[in-house]
Amino acid sequence: MLPNGKLNRRALPLPQSTSGSTSFEPPTTEIERKLATIWKEVLQIERVGVRDNFYDLGGSSLQGFMIFARIAERLKISLPAATMLQAPTIFLQSQLMDQSSGKKHDDDDIVVQFRSGGSQQPLFFVHDGWGGIMFVRELASLLETDRAIYGIRPPALDGKYAIPQTIEAVAAEYIEAIRQKQPRGPYMLAGYSFGGFAAFEMARQLMASGESARYLGFIDASKSRRIRFLSGDGNPSEGSPSMLCCKKPRISAFIMFARSAR
Repeated sequence: MLPNGKLNRRALPLPQSTSGSTSFEPPTTEIERKLATIWKEVLQIERVGVRDNFYDLGGSSLQGFMIFARIAERLKISLPAATMLQAPTIFLQSQLMDQSSGKKHDDDDIVVQFRSGGSQQPLFFVHDGWGGIMFVRELASLLETDRAIYGIRPPALDGKYAIPQTIEAVAAEYIEAIRQKQPRGPYMLAGYSFGGFAAFEMARQLMASGESARYLGFIDASKSRRIRFLSGDGNPSEGSPSMLCCKKPRISAFIMFARSAR
């Protein structure tokens, strides 16, 4: 662990591929070889198979952005960073790029699905202060619930959209985005770090418009700002969502609490 409490990834042993492949599969096509070169440079590893999973290799959200930036620079194919969630191997990415034929893909959808679900209301996680939503992938695998799970990431900084200047504007934009997936409430919201404040404001705006916010969860929200229940007096009121604040690494506390909302 580092002094700031974060995991020292450089001290970890080299990751072993657990992507489900029984043996190492080297790249065989030109595009696979080019992708493998990019992956090895960014992940700083000696070799990578076409079936090796980016996340099992220890890839981070920042490294995912770096990979797609180099793909755009060298291969002249623009793919949204969220592609890594649906195509986390070189094999899948090469297939996607073969189909794209050099076309530019839209990166407008800021709501990314991590798990499909049944008839229950989906759970939406808001990104952290750096815009990352990869933490949702691990949480989705641990939550025992039959509901779809989504991550909300910030819009691409490509100049196409104005950057929201207030937390109220951010929340309003994210509400519009989740309504494309779930038109009506009750809504289930959660946020990590900065995302906790955004999720809180989303719940406030939803309730002010007559919608229902059934659940509101926080992970590692800053103590520098006080979060109160939506009743405004520090106590839960009738119709206000269930709430939980927890500091990492106590994410298991969040998981246990979230199970009660199944």
